Amino acid sequence: MSIFKSEWNRIFIIISVILFAKIADAFGGDVVIEPYIGMVHGEYNSKNDSTKHQYDSFSFGSKAGYRYMGFDGGLDFTFSTPTMEQRMPIENNPSKTDYFRWGIGPYIAYQFPILLRVWGTYFLHSSYTARSGDRNDTLSGSGYALGVGYQLSFIPKVDVFLNLEMRRLTISKVEGSGDSKINDTENPITELMLSLSIPFGFNMDVSFN
Repeated sequence: MSIFKSEWNRIFIIISVILFAKIADAFGGDVVIEPYIGMVHGEYNSKNDSTKHQYDSFSFGSKAGYRYMGFDGGLDFTFSTPTMEQRMPIENNPSKTDYFRWGIGPYIAYQFPILLRVWGTYFLHSSYTARSGDRNDTLSGSGYALGVGYQLSFIPKVDVFLNLEMRRLTISKVEGSGDSKINDTENPITELMLSLSIPFGFNMDVSFN
C-alpha cells in the first residue's frame, strides 16, 4: 500500500500506536473498535480535462482506538466501490468507470451526554484504483472528514449510531499504466456519507515493563 512508502506516514502510525497503548496503560480507559456501513454520494472534479464525475456507492470501514472520559482517538479505515459517471461535459454516452477506494487516517471524537457525538478525521492517504472500463489508473491524495452521530436509543442492549459525515479530499497524483506517474493539479473530491455504526469497548491491561 502506497501510504507506507512515505517515511513520515510510517513514523506517524508507529508513534500513534505506541501513544494509544501507553495512554490505555496509564489511565485504564477502553480500547474501541467501531465498524460502520453506509452509502456515499461523491463528486470528482478534474481540472486537467475540465470534467465532472458523480457516484453513489456502498461503503464500509472501522474506527479503532482508545476511549477515555468521552473522548476517542485512533485510526479510521474506510473502503468503498464507487462507479464514477461523467456528468460534464454532457455526452450521449457518458463514460463510467468502477473504482476500489480505500483510505486511512487518525481521528478524534467526543461523545456528549445527550446521545450526540462529533468527530474529525485526517486521511493521510486515500486512493481510487480503476477496476473496469478503458482506464487503468489510480487517483491518490489526502484530505479530511467531519462527522456527527446520534445514538438510536430505541434499539435495546446495543449502542447503534446514525452518522452523517462530510469528506473533502484532494487528488494530488494520478498513476497510469506501467510506471508512468502524473502529478495532478490538486483535483477535489467531495463525499457525503450516511452510515450506521456499532462501537465495541474492551478493557485491556497493557503494560510496558
